[in-house]
Amino acid sequence: MSNVPGRLAVITQWVALPVLLAAAWWGGNLVAGALGGYALFMAVRDLVALRAVMRLTTAADSGA
Repeated sequence: MSNVPGRLAVITQWVALPVLLAAAWWGGNLVAGALGGYALFMAVRDLVALRAVMRLTTAADSGA
């Protein structure tokens, strides 16, 4: 939550969770749909976090 990508990741997680559960409910298989959707969401969230960490690493290397 200390930077913009972190805040966006947390906010997106809480917004996406009910959306994923609703989509799984509508699809008929709540458990499989929720787990598959959550896994996809976590992968995207981790890619966003990785990008932010790489940016921080580059900034730290250039300042040293």
